[in-house]
Amino acid sequence: MSQANSKFIPLQDKKWPVFTGGLVTNSEANVIPYQNTPFAYNFRVNAGGISIRPWFYTFKTLTWTWAKAFGITNYTRVSSANNRLVFGYKADSTHYLTTLDSSGNQVDISTSTNITSENRMRFLPANDAIYCMNWVDSYGKLSWTTYTVPSTGIATFKPAFGVYWNNCGWVSGNTADPTKLYKSAANNLDAYGSTAWTDQFTSPYPISGLGVNQQSLYVFTRYSIDVFNTNSINQVASTLVYQSKPLEATEGCANHDLIVSVGKGIFYISPSNKVRMISPNSFGMYDFTEVSHRAWNGITKTMEDLDPNQDGCFGYAIPKKQIICWHMKSKGATYNDTVIVYHYEYDEWMVDTNKSFGGGTLFDSVPYTISAVNPTVFYDEIGTTDDDSPIQFRYDTKDIDLGDPTILKCLWMARTFIKISPKTKIYQRIYADGALVDEKLIDNTTIPQSKWGIGTLSIWSFAVGTEWYTDQLYNTVIVRDKGYLRIKAKRFSFSYVSYESGSECLIQRLEPQMEQLHWLTTSHF
Repeated sequence: MSQANSKFIPLQDKKWPVFTGGLVTNSEANVIPYQNTPFAYNFRVNAGGISIRPWFYTFKTLTWTWAKAFGITNYTRVSSANNRLVFGYKADSTHYLTTLDSSGNQVDISTSTNITSENRMRFLPANDAIYCMNWVDSYGKLSWTTYTVPSTGIATFKPAFGVYWNNCGWVSGNTADPTKLYKSAANNLDAYGSTAWTDQFTSPYPISGLGVNQQSLYVFTRYSIDVFNTNSINQVASTLVYQSKPLEATEGCANHDLIVSVGKGIFYISPSNKVRMISPNSFGMYDFTEVSHRAWNGITKTMEDLDPNQDGCFGYAIPKKQIICWHMKSKGATYNDTVIVYHYEYDEWMVDTNKSFGGGTLFDSVPYTISAVNPTVFYDEIGTTDDDSPIQFRYDTKDIDLGDPTILKCLWMARTFIKISPKTKIYQRIYADGALVDEKLIDNTTIPQSKWGIGTLSIWSFAVGTEWYTDQLYNTVIVRDKGYLRIKAKRFSFSYVSYESGSECLIQRLEPQMEQLHWLTTSHF
């Protein structure tokens, strides 16, 4: 048959991959949008494309002979020069608190016998102090370097977590009654249980977490969510009357450390490993949004691969980057080994690997994390290697089949627009019907050297035909021309992989040139 029966598909007639989207695993790879990826890890979505995620590196190896950390927070003091990181830890069978300043200077704080458990320590900063809770030991207070147990007014007061809202401390998780929410006196988190009235709200189930967002207090159990605003709590005679608004939620929150508040709403992870958001609307009501399990842009399969028990996981926001990071366990894992990253402005998902962190916080707007396996504190989201080890990066396109996976095609050319640094080594791989058929290394040799060419002739020392470069530093266009490729298959996909230290890139878009070959059969191969 004549080749005249083939159908050439011009570039401008098709939507080719533009690297502006994140991970989507809630549907089959062939139906997700071209700008998203069905398989990727250790990447970031940026305004102009996809980049390799930033690294982490050691800030301080703590001076403990044997130790296990069980909590981390930032201690922002009235005098900013005295700002500290605070940890709970166990060393040589003794339990302590310790602090680090921005230079890494360590000060261990004796807690006498007041801390006996290595349960995760939660911290509540307020009024130039840090209030400490682990649900086994008594409610404690750290003032600079002095640790005390305040006389709260409640016997055996041993809460597990708390928040600061409406000038009061709100704590829960008390082993004596986990269904109770306790309110402190105004501007005094040393005092709970006033004799003048009952400062307690009782939930129908054990309270699993608390959150604050846009003047509202959220009270989570594993099965329900109650919300209070500043008008919901009133004193009537000698009693506080709590008028909560029970939200119509199918699930509550798995634990307190999974609740993250940003400007647009409060995010949390449910006991079934689903990410949801609650936000107030203009009608005085609250909207629920399924974030991880949406039909069009979700990561259902990714969340299903996580362990059902996420007691040791945690999450926090990095506002400067507009992302939320949840450190989770994959099925059967001992420690957190998977980071689910959500860009809440772009509404895109990412996944990080090679991070075994047991806690994280922001300190002077910089994310700090602590290892889940040794007494090491890290800077996070900075640099181009993971503590001097290469970052394993991969980003795949969806299958490109021109809308019909049954018809043979020919891939004549592929053009990738990318920015790279001189230290970058990244591989572009081409898959035909799922099989690897071509690989190209993109490194500093592809950075333009003011060389130009046209047609099939050489100008200066640069031969046109297999590669083409722009003349702007770091801006590179990698062209795999039709005389070189001529790959025939029913579907194609592209993968970008890097496992070298120091690699930095911004992958902007891919333009493959393909044609449908109705006249070809497999006998022509």
